[in-house]
Amino acid sequence: MEPPNAASSNIYSPHRLSTSRPDIRLVVIHPSADSGAPIRCSLRVVCLDNGPQYEALSYRWGDAKITTDIDVEDTVFAVTTNLAAALQQLRQKDKEREMWIDAICINQADKGEKKNQIPLMRAIYSNSTHVVIWLGPQDATSRDAFHFLSKAAEKYSEGRKNGFLRLNQENNSLLASTLGRTGPYFILDKPILPTGLADILKPPEAYHRATVTLLRRDWFRRVWIIQEVAFARSAVVLCGRDSMTWDSFIHAVRLVEMAKAPLYQYRYRNESGVAPQFFLSILTQTRDAITVDKKYFTIRDATRRFAPFESSEPRDKVFALRGLLNHPEAIEIDYDDKTPDQNIFRRAAARAVEEAGDLSLLLDRHDHDHDRPGDAPSWLPDWFVPGSLHRGEAVSAEDCFCASRGDGKDAQVRVVDEDRRLLVSGHVIDQIKRVGRRRPSYADFGREYWSWDSRLPRKDPYGIIVNSCEALSATGWR
Repeated sequence: MEPPNAASSNIYSPHRLSTSRPDIRLVVIHPSADSGAPIRCSLRVVCLDNGPQYEALSYRWGDAKITTDIDVEDTVFAVTTNLAAALQQLRQKDKEREMWIDAICINQADKGEKKNQIPLMRAIYSNSTHVVIWLGPQDATSRDAFHFLSKAAEKYSEGRKNGFLRLNQENNSLLASTLGRTGPYFILDKPILPTGLADILKPPEAYHRATVTLLRRDWFRRVWIIQEVAFARSAVVLCGRDSMTWDSFIHAVRLVEMAKAPLYQYRYRNESGVAPQFFLSILTQTRDAITVDKKYFTIRDATRRFAPFESSEPRDKVFALRGLLNHPEAIEIDYDDKTPDQNIFRRAAARAVEEAGDLSLLLDRHDHDHDRPGDAPSWLPDWFVPGSLHRGEAVSAEDCFCASRGDGKDAQVRVVDEDRRLLVSGHVIDQIKRVGRRRPSYADFGREYWSWDSRLPRKDPYGIIVNSCEALSATGWR
């Protein structure tokens, strides 16, 4: 998990967890009519097999060095300021509220307890009545963002009834496109031409920018939230006092993407070229895969799919994905300080090789400008290297790679020497005489023919098609 809490572990002694059954602790948030009163909590041990009723919190810890004291079991307990703000907002006036919150429910100083509790997280979030997603305290723009998204969610519900007919008409409006007043104007029901002082003082684009700022909050990039969202029966998004259901939030962002000029998406990309909805899209796809398709992931697919997400402890890039795997037991939880992170990564890569039985793992090893640890094997993928996934070399999980005669059954792949050496046996087919250029991506074409700051392409459509065909032909693609 995240860095351990510095509080004394004596609060956990009366609330010990059994290792023979799925026991967890719950936080009981005591009520108070005074919003400024200190936070008081107590703990309760329950067994998941007995179907306890509770909520679960999904949040980002924040800076572990900046803490606030709360009262847990009549003992001073330090939590990060972001969690303290969440507790302040979640506390009810007249009744207790029971929740599972990792920083308090797990003794973060007990590595053995963490090792036993992390494998339960899939069950913890899937058995909760619902998950509260805490994006953080309210700020100057978050209210505008929620107002904008609430309107977008309403428009999405209306549009689904008629195939988004009115939205398509707005997007195809020549006048709106010429004036650059599409998208946010439609969502907020603002006329194309300004009608009053309010439109001038706070134009609809300001609400859209506020939404972009909201989508760039740290919560969306935290690796632990993936399973917290994926396994939730239902979820609510909370930012300060503003809230929306998860489904409404997703529908709203989806409509914001639909209701804009063709180049609108490029305007708000960050310095790495990542669109604001990038992480949210991955979360949505993952939740659909698990809740609708009942699909879990291989180690290779999970580690490469979620590599852009972040964690304060490097090894959590592996441990946080355990619950999403077809075979979670393949990942051994190890928080021993004597175990280097590099060993954790090697183990995960070695288990990925064993699971796949082929060399598909090598497709995720690229030469980059960033530094790799000096003791990292040359075959170790770039899954765990920060910033390695925002490049064009990534190969889809469905692409095949085989060192045998074609079916993969004759290849023998194994990892030896404490997961340091990759041994491969197969058949020599031929020698490579020439390597063609990398196949251009849609992003390559976009940058060459249609700059982000321009409304018109640099070349006529016919020229773009001709040049694209020539480029594809040069790669040997037919």
